[in-house]
Amino acid sequence: MKTTDKDIGVLVEAAFRGDSPLGRVMAESEAYQYIADLRERLSASMSQLDLSIKSLATLEDLLSTHLPGFLGSNEKTDDDILRFFRETAAYIGLTFVRNSPAEWVLTSASLFSNYIQYRYTATGQELPDIRYVTYTLFSLASYCWQQCMRGQQANLAAIVTREKRRRPRARQVCQ
Repeated sequence: MKTTDKDIGVLVEAAFRGDSPLGRVMAESEAYQYIADLRERLSASMSQLDLSIKSLATLEDLLSTHLPGFLGSNEKTDDDILRFFRETAAYIGLTFVRNSPAEWVLTSASLFSNYIQYRYTATGQELPDIRYVTYTLFSLASYCWQQCMRGQQANLAAIVTREKRRRPRARQVCQ
């Protein structure tokens, strides 16, 4: 069975409605365990997946190697897919937060609304204008999985680098 973005969304929604912890919002503090599990799943060392911007390309390479076999296997369960997806989302999200002025934001109970946010203050205007750029953990991980399944790079490092170069407001951690 080829798992698509829609399938992942359906699995997350079903897990949320079924009150499974795999469909729930992920606190930043939980991400560390998911990342440890991801390293083990991908047989990657801490130096390979060290939460640096450079390691995002390594993650993409490892996912390109592991995802097709994993998703093509008949032995996986929906929970196995969701767990792997959450591991990927945790790694990407925490890497963004550590390497740029992003905040980890919790809004509601679903993984769909778990996001990282950048706050920017526009200058040269009469009234201060605060602009937010947000990336949901679901959309980042989904995009990464989709690109890796196509044999293409998601180039997540470029997104972090672009956001890092903008003029951020002071970082405030939201939990």
